[in-house]
This record gives sequence, C-alpha cells and structure tokens, in this order.
Amino acid sequence: MKKSKGLFLLLVGLAVALSITLTLAAEQKKLVNPPPGGNFAPIPVAYVYPPVKALASAQEERNSGKVVEGVFKPSKPATKPWRIGALFPHLKDPFWLGCNYAIWEQAQRLKVEYTLLAAQGYNDLVGQLAQMDDMIAKKYDMILLAPISFEGNDESVAKAKKAGVPVINVINDQRSDDLLTKVDVSFWQLGYDAAMWAIKDAQKTGLKEINVAILPGPAGAGWVIGEVEGSEAAFKKSPIKVNLLTIKYGDSGKDVQFKLAEDVATTFRGKLDYLFGCSVCSWSAALPLKEAGLIGKVKIVGYDITPDTVEGIKIGQIAAADSCNGADQYRIAMNFAVDYLEGRIKPAEVPHTILPKTEILTNGNFDKYPFYVSLAPEGWRPVFSYKP
Repeated sequence: MKKSKGLFLLLVGLAVALSITLTLAAEQKKLVNPPPGGNFAPIPVAYVYPPVKALASAQEERNSGKVVEGVFKPSKPATKPWRIGALFPHLKDPFWLGCNYAIWEQAQRLKVEYTLLAAQGYNDLVGQLAQMDDMIAKKYDMILLAPISFEGNDESVAKAKKAGVPVINVINDQRSDDLLTKVDVSFWQLGYDAAMWAIKDAQKTGLKEINVAILPGPAGAGWVIGEVEGSEAAFKKSPIKVNLLTIKYGDSGKDVQFKLAEDVATTFRGKLDYLFGCSVCSWSAALPLKEAGLIGKVKIVGYDITPDTVEGIKIGQIAAADSCNGADQYRIAMNFAVDYLEGRIKPAEVPHTILPKTEILTNGNFDKYPFYVSLAPEGWRPVFSYKP
C-alpha cells in the first residue's frame, strides 16, 4: 500500500511539474529577457590571483589568494573561428539548458565554433572522461569543463594540459591545479548565504531554535560538498540553535529528489522548519510537503534557480533560492577563452579564479531580478554545435 501511494504521488508530482512548466513557458520570455545580440551587461566579479592554497576549493582559494573586485565586460569578436569544446555532466534540467544557451549566444557574437557534449548524469564520470579524451584527441583550441567529480577529473585535465589544450573549469568546482583558470562561484558561500537567510528569517518570526534538513544533490560533486559545508558553517555560527536532522544525497533528477523529499516529509513530520536543496531538489520537495500539509510550516530554501524554482517562489511554495548564475558563468568563460586564444591576455595576467557575485531570489525582489543570469528564454532547445 505504501509503495502504491508513493508511486501515485510520484506520478501526480510529475504531472503537476509538467503543468507548471507549461504555464511558466508563457511567461518565461518576459522573465529572462536576455541582452539583445548577446551583449551582456558588465558582470560584477571577484578575481582571485595566485599564489593560492594548493588543491583548494573556490572558497579556500578566495581566502588564500589576492582578491581584486571588478567587473567582467563583453569581449570583441575573434579574428578566427577558434574551436571550443564544452563538457556538461548532463542536460536533464533547465539549469544546464541556460548554460547551453549562453554558450550558443556568445559563440554567435564572438564568431567562434563550439561543440557541446553532455554525460548521462553525476554517476557517469567514465562517460565524461571519454568525452574529454575525444576532445583532446581532436585538438580543440579550448575546453570548458563542468566536472562531474571534485577530484575524479584531475588526471584528464592534466592530460589536456600536456597535449596543449587549455581547460577552463566552469560551475562545478574541482581540485586540479592544471587548469588555465576557473569560472565558478564559491558553493561554500552559496550554502552559507542560503543558510544565513533562513536563520535571519527564523529570527524575524521569533524562533529561538530551528530543525533543518538538506537535499543537496549527488554525493561527491564539488558543488554539493561546498554547499553542505557552507550551510553547516552558518549553522555553527548561528545566534539561534540549529538542529541538522538529516542530509540525504542523491542524483539531481526529479524522480530521485521527489522520493527523497517524500521520505523527509514523512520521517520528520511535525519537526522540520526549513528544508534546503539544490535547484531541482527544492522544487521536487514542494509537492511532498504540500501533500503532507506542510507548505508554510516548512520553508524550502534552494541553492540555485530553475524555471520551476522561480514558479515555486512566485506562488509561495518555495521561500527563497540563491543562484550560482550559471549562464553568466558561461558568458564569462566563453569571452575569457576568446581573449586568451587571441593573445589579449598574457599568461602572467590570468587569474586563478573568476567569481561572479550572486543574489538570493525571494518574493521581495522578484520583479527586479535579472533571470537571464541563469535561465534560457522561453521555448529554447539545446544546440550542441555551432559554426560561424
């Protein structure tokens, strides 16, 4: 009986998600409103220059390196059609669709070629390593790598460097010191900021103690490690007591996250105050909490945004969500790649890491939020290659 009920709720959840996605599509063009012609506005960033702590996360790098606050501006078009490869962990959710859109948008503006290959998910490291080997063998001019593993991609990056193919790390953090540069956010900071928002929100309502749970995504991924550690750091620093009831890891697909959220809602019914989750995790948690009558009693806080997360905040089923500005990260990576290949940036001038600034989305800033920093326009579909 329990399995039947779980299957029923899963099917209902998928149907509701599809319905809301279709509803949101009618409004998404207005929400995203990408810059015409790909000429994005200057992006506030922090440049981190070496020396930095060896084999470090983005947060450790920022803490140990020389930090220069600045803005990243669009580059001039290339003088030749450089071949740029991009490797994604998957293309199963709108987050990576927004990243793909930014690559396509900038390839057209910069007049360069690109090829995108996506693995099957965060359990497909072998597949991503094979795709990396293929791009190295075909001597791409640059590879933009969103690694599946915090450490498992390191040998592949070293192989690329030895073959003369520079690699830019994008979005998912990794330890390799053989990268040309990193373009990412401090996922530690994202987790910390999301947790501190919840703590301050709890204080506003007069709570002296809160119970929380985390659905961070797949164990071992760099972004998951950072978000969990950042959240835990905020919990320890909190002026009110924070009880972490559970952390449940799992693939970022909707079906897996729905089941995890259902389990949390059942196990901790009547005890939970805040539920933190990755972009897909936060939306997948909404229906189980609604079915359990917990919306409003348990506040969902996301570590990133997708169209579903945006809709959840708009209708009040998700309280808040931070964003790693995935599309903007690829705008930066594409433009930096072209400037480096064109010789506009000397090797000694290359920063170790480029960190775009982020902002938490709530109902309070919904009407002014620049959704194009993460999302693709309405109706846009994946484009895996482009030649000028």
